[in-house]
Amino acid sequence: MLYDVTVPIRAGMPGYAGDPPVRIAPHLSLAGRDPVNVSRLELGSHAGTHVDAPRHLFEAGATVDALPLAALVGPVRVVDCTGTPRLAPDQLGPNDLAAGRILFKTQRAPGDPGGCMTTELAAACVNAGILLVGVDGISVDAPDAEVLPAHRTLLGAGIVILEGVDLSRVPAGIYELFCLPLKILNGDGAPARVLLRSSMD
Repeated sequence: MLYDVTVPIRAGMPGYAGDPPVRIAPHLSLAGRDPVNVSRLELGSHAGTHVDAPRHLFEAGATVDALPLAALVGPVRVVDCTGTPRLAPDQLGPNDLAAGRILFKTQRAPGDPGGCMTTELAAACVNAGILLVGVDGISVDAPDAEVLPAHRTLLGAGIVILEGVDLSRVPAGIYELFCLPLKILNGDGAPARVLLRSSMD
């Protein structure tokens, strides 16, 4: 079974407070008697389903074009934490950090402060040698967090953050992750197409 967990990019879609809004408009159009359809896209580097590179918070951190493919492709565990107000280490099973990558399914609505990571959970991911951490919400930190402690802990350790994945149809379990962010030179982050393949396939 192959799951596309990418949120489609569309004009006016929800985004993190302060980020540029997404705008999509025709630049050339067949309807306007141009030879082709070409759209003009205006969006921030953290629009929709996207990857945060360490450069997002650290000037000397790795940029999105330099992220290791080994972090973006490989086994991943989806952990169902639906309804959990805060993601903490005591919600993990003994093998949840063994896959090297982890996605937290919270199914929280945009703007809902629930389902964000505690610094203790971020530290546990670092100590376990996790390569990538993902959430289905807009941020691993609470929307009102000013210092972004989970971001700082994860990115400071070189862990890739994946935000805004759609896990609504994905049961908990082990999958193969394919996370392909746009290769933006010196980018702090980038929208990504993200697929999960069931380990049973």
